[in-house]
Parts: sequence; C-alpha cells; structure tokens
Amino acid sequence: MQNREKIKKAFSGVHFSEMEKSLMTDRISEASLFAKERTGKNNMKMKRWQRVAMIVAGVLVLGGTVGAAAGTDMIRSWSNSFSDFKTAGKISQKASELGMNSFPDEIAGFEYSGGNTVHNTGEDEAGNSTGDWDELEAEYKNEDGKSIYISQSPVVEGKDDQQHTDEVVIDGTTVLYDCDEYLFLPPDMEGKTDQKLLDREASDDHFFISYGSDELETKFFKNASFVTGDIRYLIFSYDEVSEDELISVVRELIQK
Repeated sequence: MQNREKIKKAFSGVHFSEMEKSLMTDRISEASLFAKERTGKNNMKMKRWQRVAMIVAGVLVLGGTVGAAAGTDMIRSWSNSFSDFKTAGKISQKASELGMNSFPDEIAGFEYSGGNTVHNTGEDEAGNSTGDWDELEAEYKNEDGKSIYISQSPVVEGKDDQQHTDEVVIDGTTVLYDCDEYLFLPPDMEGKTDQKLLDREASDDHFFISYGSDELETKFFKNASFVTGDIRYLIFSYDEVSEDELISVVRELIQK
C-alpha cells in the first residue's frame, strides 16, 4: 500500500536497522487501519475510537477522538513499537505488579507471541488531562498465522447502552461479543459519502466510516469482553477469526 511506503520513507533519517524499520512500518500500518474499544476513567465507558499512529524515537503513539463523556474528548495511547515482554512469564510478572492476572503460554490453539504495556491518558477539549491508566496487551498466533490479542485493564464502572452483537454466559460470567464493520474511504470522499451510509453509521452501533485509505476497503473487527474481579478483559482480532474461536479463548481464560 502507498501508506506503507510513505511510512518507510519517513524512517530514512532515523537510525534503526532495515529490519527494525520494516517491523515498525508493519505495526503502524496495522494500527492505523483498525479501532478498538477503550475504557476511560471518571466512571464512564468510552465509545470505540479510530486509532492513528506515528513513530517517535521507537515509540508507537496511538491516538484518536472518542464520544465525549464526563469531559473526556480524546484518549491518547502509546506503547513500545517492539514487544516489552518476550515471554508470557515476563508479562505475567508485570501483571502481578499491576494487580492483574497472568497470561498463558498457549490458549485455545494460539501461542504467545509478544506483549506490551499500553499507556493511556484522557483529555478534555482544552487538552487538560482527565486521568491516566495502563493496560497490558499480548498477541497470540496460531499455526495458520492468525492473531488474537488479549488485553487486561482496570475495571471502570459505567452504563453500557450499546447493542452488542451477542451475549454469552460462561460459568456465571457475562461475555459481550461484537463484530464491527469499518468502511475505509479515500480522503477526497469526505463530504461526498452517500447519505444512506452516513445514516447507517449514525444508527448502527457496529458500522463506522473512516477516511484516509488509498482505496475503498471494508474490514471487520471482532472482540469479546468480560469482567472478573477488578479486571476487564478484551479479546480481539483483526484477522478472519470466528466468534467461536474468540469465545473458546474467553472460556479458557474464565475456567483456568
């Protein structure tokens, strides 16, 4: 994609090896295409937000606007562009320090691939901080090369008025599953989008329009979330992973 080449060109004056630059480019390209649900402080649940990314001295910076709640208009997130934790044991040590649960080496046919601490800060319209928090996020891959991610973050109480795609109860734990569709359009389409699509975005909790891609493209973001104790889990994938596969991961996490 042209975006990938532009990112790679921007690295020309940065002192990383070609392999490191390539890895960072891939990570940024992935991050700029997808969204994930975040939770903010102030006892309010944030809406999904569009991720954007850039490299600053080897740090992956993610940011985007969210549906305003309790004065929070934006959440900025950042993490290392490479894995902070090469093994499940290492990220589990960090999880223990943060009062979170351990991460498995393998789960439902997916093996641990790497993980990071993701730092989050909320801001109001004036750019003032409305709170900050850390979460842990680990990637797991199966033999087909598909990836799923497991994220742990502090629980935030708040009203959830979203219509979820599915709801499953496992051993008394309620699991919320969502399959979201993202329509990516070229930047020159902004202001020219068909009104039917705009109406659908306004009324459909699972349909989002984003501008800035090289060509029209549709992607699906699948995720399942649940709460145990003071920890909120989010299990998600950008790949062709089915609801059953995600729920299998969730079931093992709940029953471990």
